[in-house]
Amino acid sequence: ISDPESQLSFKISAARVQGLAGASDAQSRAMQTLQQCRDQAAKGGFLAQQMEAELALGEIEIATGKTDAGRTRLQALQKQASSQGYLLLARQATTARSQQSASK
Repeated sequence: ISDPESQLSFKISAARVQGLAGASDAQSRAMQTLQQCRDQAAKGGFLAQQMEAELALGEIEIATGKTDAGRTRLQALQKQASSQGYLLLARQATTARSQQSASK
């Protein structure tokens, strides 16, 4: 994949799967990858990919027991995505937060 936006989206998707399905060492690697992708996306001006990485980070934080951090991240993402017109990402963040609440 030669397009930087597509490369980031692919890396984010792969890290999300790794982080949500893997053991704790895989989750740690996934979090590092997602943080790197988020930073790359921010530097490149790829807002959608930056928010996708934040969504995955929040989901993995919740899945690994870092519930407060995950909820805070997802709430901030929901507000940012809504204000920027990324309504699907806003809904995904809201859904991820509410699924976590329902599982308590």
